[in-house]
Amino acid sequence: MAGGISQALISTILELTLALPGAILLAISILFFKHRKPWVYRVSFISAIITLFLFPIGTFVAILILVTLIKNKKNYYLAVNNHSG
Repeated sequence: MAGGISQALISTILELTLALPGAILLAISILFFKHRKPWVYRVSFISAIITLFLFPIGTFVAILILVTLIKNKKNYYLAVNNHSG
């Protein structure tokens, strides 16, 4: 039982130190910066899907990021259309 608890603690510590700061910076860039490239959307989407598996905090943050990405999807592709013509 102690081994399972320490395994869960290690996973949580790794999640908090590696994934969570990146997810927070990603959320800030999605919400506050308007000049975005389409590849940022794809990479962010894939990253959020991977973060979904970092239960429980990563799952919550990933869901928030996915919802925000989907709501703001037009901003990524609108920027491409404005620059092309």
